[in-house]
Amino acid sequence: MSQISIQDLSFTYPGSYDPIFSHVTLTLDDQWKLGLIGRNGRGKTTLLHLLCGMLSGSGNIRAHVDFCCFPMRISRPERLARDVLTELSVSESWVLLRELSLLGVSE
Repeated sequence: MSQISIQDLSFTYPGSYDPIFSHVTLTLDDQWKLGLIGRNGRGKTTLLHLLCGMLSGSGNIRAHVDFCCFPMRISRPERLARDVLTELSVSESWVLLRELSLLGVSE
């Protein structure tokens, strides 16, 4: 069992007056299956971006797990989907080919 620890997290977008988070402290077990729900603009995606390291706020976030956010950033989007997904290590190549086939998408 590992934990995701968020301590005294504060975050405000540059140029904004209202903070998204102000001195938030919480601990999550990484084995929990959680869903974030809330109205638009309340900080769900911002929290995920903070966990992934795509944004930085004040406070401390400690976790012994890897986070990933979608959509993933693709450095060269002109490449074939198969090559991009292989680079991202999404799955084994045969699984990717099967899924592309089921979607009706050529390699």
